[in-house]
Amino acid sequence: ASTEPEQLGSVPTDESAITQMCEVTGGRSYCVRTQRMLNQCLESLVQKVQSGVVINFEKTGPDPLPIGEDGLMDSSRPSNSFAAQPWHSCHKLIYVRPNSKTGVPVGHWPIPESFWPDQNLPSLPPRTSHPVVRFSCIDCEPMVIDKLPFDKYELEPSPLTQYILERKSPHTCWQVFVTSSGKYNELGYPFGYLKASTTLTCVNLFVMPYNYPVLLPLLDDLFKVHKLKPNLKWRQAFDSYLKTLPPYYLLTKLESERILASVG
Repeated sequence: ASTEPEQLGSVPTDESAITQMCEVTGGRSYCVRTQRMLNQCLESLVQKVQSGVVINFEKTGPDPLPIGEDGLMDSSRPSNSFAAQPWHSCHKLIYVRPNSKTGVPVGHWPIPESFWPDQNLPSLPPRTSHPVVRFSCIDCEPMVIDKLPFDKYELEPSPLTQYILERKSPHTCWQVFVTSSGKYNELGYPFGYLKASTTLTCVNLFVMPYNYPVLLPLLDDLFKVHKLKPNLKWRQAFDSYLKTLPPYYLLTKLESERILASVG
């Protein structure tokens, strides 16, 4: 479990190699010398224990334009795109909350792998312990569609969440990617987005179907225009979309029809 340094500032980190391991796993170490320090650490750790997954969030592309006092983009102010900022790279938890009815976390969509699976590979390529999720600072419209499930995870407070919340833009989002997850695109296609809550109290990661900006309009047309009876043009567009999907999303046509059924 990670803890905020300022809460336990009087307890130093350990000088052994365990400190490096704690940093890699998203936490920190403590060098406890007294019973009081031990009690202080244990109490704080118990309060901080959260069910979640550690993710490396890395910025891709330029910084966003600064927000002016009127809440609008201010192109006259420099954005410091080339200067490293703490929010450009954060190693933090996303909280995975249990279902209120079952007590078990429920997820509909995965975070993509950082490679395109190939049946001819003798073995799967190695991967990092924690996913590397890249976010683009281009403002986009949040997308959802009735009856199509999505997953929503709150981010642990960090310089990234602070930066997003300070921009006070709860009606826009930043798309997220996993490099090399797609077959035809080095950055991969978006699989979700980061968005501030409407109350500006937290930042959430929305995990959607892979390449959702293409899929969601197709499904919207299928439901509202074609009334679940797609024509040839729609089927061709949907087949083109399926070719961008990593095979672990949709292994067979039957599973692709499961998505269609979830809309109807």
